[in-house]
Amino acid sequence: MRVFLSALMWLSITFSAMAATLAPPSDGSHSSVTVSGRTYTSVPGVAITVPEFDVPTLRSNGWTNAITDDVIYLKDPVTGAFKPALIGLMPRTGSDVTVDAVSDSRMADMFAAASCNNDPLVQCGLSGTNFLVQAQAQSNYAFQIGVNKASSGCRSDQYLYPSNIASILNSGNAWLIFGYPFVNDVNAGGAACAIQPGGGAFPFTNANGVLVHLSNVALVAATNITTVADQAIAAGKRVIISLEPGNTATNTNAQTVATFSGTIATGAPNAVLTVTAVASGTVYQNQTISGSGVTAGTIIMGTAAYNSNLCTPACTGSGGTGTYALGTSQTLAAPTSITATYTNLAALYEFNGYLLAYAATKPGRVFVYDPRSALWSPTGSSTAIVFKPGIMVDSGTHYGWLGGWLGGTALLAQVPALTQNVPNVGIASINYLSPGNPFSLINNPLFNGTQTGGTLTTCNPATGNATPPTGWQVTCAQATTTTNMSVAADANGYGNALTITFTSTVADTATIRNNSPAGTIRNLNDWFSGGAVVAVAAGSSHCTVFGENQINSTTPSQTRSSFSMFPGGTVSGGGTNDGPTTAYTVNLRTPPAQHITGTTQTGFLSFRINVALSAAGSCTVTVSRPFVDRVKVYNPLTKMFSGWLLQRDLDPASNDNAPASLLKAG
Repeated sequence: MRVFLSALMWLSITFSAMAATLAPPSDGSHSSVTVSGRTYTSVPGVAITVPEFDVPTLRSNGWTNAITDDVIYLKDPVTGAFKPALIGLMPRTGSDVTVDAVSDSRMADMFAAASCNNDPLVQCGLSGTNFLVQAQAQSNYAFQIGVNKASSGCRSDQYLYPSNIASILNSGNAWLIFGYPFVNDVNAGGAACAIQPGGGAFPFTNANGVLVHLSNVALVAATNITTVADQAIAAGKRVIISLEPGNTATNTNAQTVATFSGTIATGAPNAVLTVTAVASGTVYQNQTISGSGVTAGTIIMGTAAYNSNLCTPACTGSGGTGTYALGTSQTLAAPTSITATYTNLAALYEFNGYLLAYAATKPGRVFVYDPRSALWSPTGSSTAIVFKPGIMVDSGTHYGWLGGWLGGTALLAQVPALTQNVPNVGIASINYLSPGNPFSLINNPLFNGTQTGGTLTTCNPATGNATPPTGWQVTCAQATTTTNMSVAADANGYGNALTITFTSTVADTATIRNNSPAGTIRNLNDWFSGGAVVAVAAGSSHCTVFGENQINSTTPSQTRSSFSMFPGGTVSGGGTNDGPTTAYTVNLRTPPAQHITGTTQTGFLSFRINVALSAAGSCTVTVSRPFVDRVKVYNPLTKMFSGWLLQRDLDPASNDNAPASLLKAG
């Protein structure tokens, strides 16, 4: 094994073995590929060994890994953050499946807002309210999240300030996503941002020294984003630009942004407004003008800097006196007092238009993620945004679990390149293939075929099995919540799966958990990660699912929790924070965590699937492949490994309780 360090001190790893295992595309195309006289032939689902030097060509023809790649976690020694690295896929300067992120609080909220033993939020786990986190879980962790420089309350000029964005441009990771980018710009926010100067009201001078008003805020913000996007492309990244869905404050009434005197003459190709004197404000493109004799709804379409060719000769107006192109043909011979108005919503549409036009010039390098159809209700209009019910929390700016899920689903559908030709990295290493392996730190009885024998607490077993499988605990908070439990073979062939329908008459949170067996061997400085695949059936109502890895100690008595897909608060308007009613599957996986500092005696390890019922309803969940694993962590400062590197068992049929290779630190 060779070890390399990236510019951000994240570990990059490659194997010295000169071969890979690949299979042709599932659609049957490119089943035979010749590279420099060497021909590789197989059928979908059947992998063959390929020399490392021919792997890129085969991958370009759709060949992919037929098995799950190995998983290792990397630790940033400064922030303490973790991310899984995909061995065999990582170039020496960063990961080709790692996504850096930047935006305002709607990307900063990817960390679980939960009580986490006074740990930094980055170690508490990830939130299901964030669309990128949801996309990661829905894609079975086909990509990983790298550097996140999102800053709460900040405008684009603030969160993209050079000192804030430098670590992303230098990360060596292959992707950068601009999360929902514009709401603080269009609402003249930024006063609470750590990067000053703030806003508060138009006009204001931004962090780059630009005077910003409502009429030019779209162009200024779009320029901020496209400038950094160009820098990211120059650094070798591919870029995903999110369009702005807005918030409830975007639907503001028209504001007067300029008053002036002028005349209008018929021109080619457009009518031309000649501004002779400006009383107040700044004349700008996309403003709507009105006045005696002016055709209702007339919009300024061209200025000296924007669509100047719409005037003949070219438009000369740059905010004051000069000529401007209009979108409506008309004549106004006598100088007339004219008022220009603009709206926040018009600025939002203008901003999104700039981003779409920019992306069209960068095919294959810039990808557009448009969340509007996923988040907006069709009851809205071009003059008023209406969000789908149940997706937003607080003031209507931030999203709940359902909003995150809808956004993540849309991202994966619109930007397939993000997960294209990337092997399924799985969510566990060896436990669900070799349940008796001692380094998977829960004893997984689902593989033993035992139907019952576990513990059911408080819940009322109305139908189905009276108890969960041996070693499992299912707990409800309300005795009125009923269960219907069954065990069957996992649909994907990984042992068995536990299906439970919870039906509640009031709000409740049920837990499904499996503790480590007594006498589990582990050290106080080990790191642990837990997870499971959870499928939620169609028709489930008022429920969300999230994971929690608990690392307990008996001396002193305390438990550290690390979360996966943690839900947010109540939705805007006092509703419930629920998941979708359609069928969906999420792969829960918690970031690694240790015992709380000061622990002298270890207790239990447990991964919990939490089924949160926000009101009376029913939720059917199927749990498969649960695990708590000891993970291997590399600290670049000390150049030391800790824990275990767990690799997938390549021969599960042998049930030999051993992976292909297992390396212990040291």
